[in-house]
Amino acid sequence: MKKKYSINRIYINKQDKLYNYKNELQELGLIWNTKENHYYNKYEISQVNIDAILWICKKNDFKYQIKKEEYSDITQRLESQYKIVSLNEFTFVIVNRKDDKYVYIISVYKDVLSDTINILDNKNAKHFSFISKVTDSKNLILSIFEYLQDKEEQLKKNILDFDFEAFLLTMSVLLSEYTNNKDVYGKINKFKFYTISKLNDNSFLCNSVKGFFPETRFSLNKGKIISSFSKNKLDKVQENKIWKFLYYNRDRVGIEHKPTLWELFVNGRIHVSQDGFETKMPICDVKWNSGNIIVTVFNGDQKVSLNRTFSKDELWAEILGNR
Repeated sequence: MKKKYSINRIYINKQDKLYNYKNELQELGLIWNTKENHYYNKYEISQVNIDAILWICKKNDFKYQIKKEEYSDITQRLESQYKIVSLNEFTFVIVNRKDDKYVYIISVYKDVLSDTINILDNKNAKHFSFISKVTDSKNLILSIFEYLQDKEEQLKKNILDFDFEAFLLTMSVLLSEYTNNKDVYGKINKFKFYTISKLNDNSFLCNSVKGFFPETRFSLNKGKIISSFSKNKLDKVQENKIWKFLYYNRDRVGIEHKPTLWELFVNGRIHVSQDGFETKMPICDVKWNSGNIIVTVFNGDQKVSLNRTFSKDELWAEILGNR
């Protein structure tokens, strides 16, 4: 009898204003099913991410379902539980999706005549190394896997205290997703260098990017992105986020975008009086009413529309003061 596995999946069907949270939901591990018109987690996600997703749903009254689904396919199990992450050009890890723990670490020490490949089973405290000349490749981890696969029988005879078959199976299952992601990253990188070559130095790049303050403008300086908010260069993670955004929104390159009310105010915090106490609550909705703005906040349990309205300038000053 096959062993049974299970995964808790969140399903969020298409509904009003859900699109505004597209980036956040994707960063938290959900993907969009175009056939079924819903977001769901194909793979395992951490409890922290689950809590963040449910928080988004509750404060926006998004309907959702959580289903415990069973399966018996070991390939699906590995794909659901783990992923390959590149730490740098020569170091890779197989990571548990739920807790980000390193299960395996694969590192390459490059030398002129030969390379040393080290593979560590972190969970079981096992390790093996071998010396070879890894084929120069744009996908180094794939080259390592192909070498291991080719030398499988020989290596198994010499590596007695390491579950080589389990490691190789895990690698074979996860490489497809890693390679696809790497291909997308390569396309984004190509787009990045093409865009830099077409824009003048110190020129405006974009503004109002999700994940950054909406008033922040970004410009290029010697190929690096400068933030008007900090006056400094972005770090690599932030820079990658900008280029990924522009790759999927090419009409925003070099074009000034006027932020919508939603982009300016939603998720900002505002002072609210509750039970005689002053507290800050996140804004979950805004809309115009006779020239002023009606604000709806989320108090942790439900959405509440505030009794007073704000001018745009008043609300903006409130948001800035509460950052």
